[in-house]
Amino acid sequence: MSAWSHELVQPRDALPAVLLIHRSRSGAGEYISPHWHQSIELSYTRSGSIDDFTIADAHYRTAPGKLLVVNSRHVHSVRVLPRSHASGGIALSMLFPYDLVSGLYPQITDQVIAINDETGFSFIQHDRYRHIVQLCEQVIAEKLARGDRMKDVRLSLLSLQILQVLLRDFTAPRDGPTKGSCFVGERLQQVVDYIDNNYLTAGSLSEIARHIPLSKAYLARFFKKNMGVTVGQYLSAVRARHARIEILRQHGTFEEIALSVGFSGAKTMNRALMSSYGMSARQIQEDHRSHLTNFEHALKS
Repeated sequence: MSAWSHELVQPRDALPAVLLIHRSRSGAGEYISPHWHQSIELSYTRSGSIDDFTIADAHYRTAPGKLLVVNSRHVHSVRVLPRSHASGGIALSMLFPYDLVSGLYPQITDQVIAINDETGFSFIQHDRYRHIVQLCEQVIAEKLARGDRMKDVRLSLLSLQILQVLLRDFTAPRDGPTKGSCFVGERLQQVVDYIDNNYLTAGSLSEIARHIPLSKAYLARFFKKNMGVTVGQYLSAVRARHARIEILRQHGTFEEIALSVGFSGAKTMNRALMSSYGMSARQIQEDHRSHLTNFEHALKS
């Protein structure tokens, strides 16, 4: 199996998606090695081009105005070749956490977003495609503009509008997991699913290995090679995600929340939160309260 890396994608602020603006240096090349994540990723090329955007073994070359979607758990990589006397490019990545998408639209478990090949589009889909491009331009403008108290509100609304159009107009039936590089191997998926579904009770590496079943040593090597993180790091990240949700909901003290999601205590939870989000439990709580206060003031103004 190829040494793909896995990327844990979690929004670090109040937005429903991770929003990233990429600026390529003039004439410089760039390579992002094959990886996958559970989120659904939308890529928009505003200027410049990507020479080889590989998604599940399909190769795409982008130009200004091109949209590409990487569906959940599809392996993908990006290559931009060096150019002489070339101006830099700008691209936007929007990563929607799979938990968010499946919570809003449960049918996504049996569907994919099919927007990468425009040849079979209907007239309406071509029109919707142009609408997404316009929304992406607005996202970039908002991201680059000086912030005000309504900036996150506008970015949230734009992100959800884009997600709505993708789900409403570009979903297609999922063919099913394919073997090879399109989806991660069945065994790796078995490990991930077990941890995701049993994060409260999943204990030692030996215990997880017994449920797969694999030897402890093989599981450790196999998981680290293909996921890019250890089993313990992945388990902590899953628990941190659930802890963050409970913190935002203000369900109990930090110690109570930590114990409720499988951590041994608040200190262990804070280490995991810092690793995943760059903030402690208290900082997450205060940041959330600040966003709520700004939102309330904006509504009153």
